[in-house]
Amino acid sequence: MSQNIPLQRLNKRQVLAYLGDNDCSIDLSLKSRTQGNLSFSCDRVYQCADGKVLTVSRDGGGNLYGSVRDWQTELDELAVLRNKEPVHLLYNQLPPYNQLPPSDQFIQKIPRLISKLAKELEIEASQLDKTLESLLLVDQAIASKNRQNYIDSENQKIFGSLIAYVGEVVRIAINGEWQMRQDNNPDIWEPMIASQNGRVASFCILIFDELYEAEESSFYTIAEMLIEDHQR
Repeated sequence: MSQNIPLQRLNKRQVLAYLGDNDCSIDLSLKSRTQGNLSFSCDRVYQCADGKVLTVSRDGGGNLYGSVRDWQTELDELAVLRNKEPVHLLYNQLPPYNQLPPSDQFIQKIPRLISKLAKELEIEASQLDKTLESLLLVDQAIASKNRQNYIDSENQKIFGSLIAYVGEVVRIAINGEWQMRQDNNPDIWEPMIASQNGRVASFCILIFDELYEAEESSFYTIAEMLIEDHQR
């Protein structure tokens, strides 16, 4: 997806608050544009008086786009990608994917990855206490950086660290465990969090999108959504 598309990820509570504070209405004509695009799944599409578009998924979370044009651009790009042979996020050997530890070493290197995150973001290691609230510090640290420079270089250094830290926050909150699960491609293993009830949180692509695609990153929101989903 284009990095020029303004996109804000909202959890269920934020969606309800946004709809309550803004003049938005369901637009069936916009919703019809998603038919046949299996890469884009949403339950409702709202057109807002300020020109923004809000898409809401079945779980109540949503994505907020700056305009109909921005939203259509993403739809078009997803349609093109769907016609290409898929390449898994963790299979790509270009940055930032090649910054990840080998799959058979990822879990054991989580403490080192978290230490690296604290160093790169200039946060006291003791403040990364694996609580949901600590992700607000991470969001603030990333927001304080020069955004373009950060996208071009620094993100490559912290991609794996963010997977490790967000995963640890979620793991502790839901009393889960790390697992490396195999993709359809036998060469691809992805780190995930499995809860006690057998549900699995796959979130690497969410970290990627938030780091590279969102106008304002909120890893707090990603973790909150994952935790709420597993507590239902």
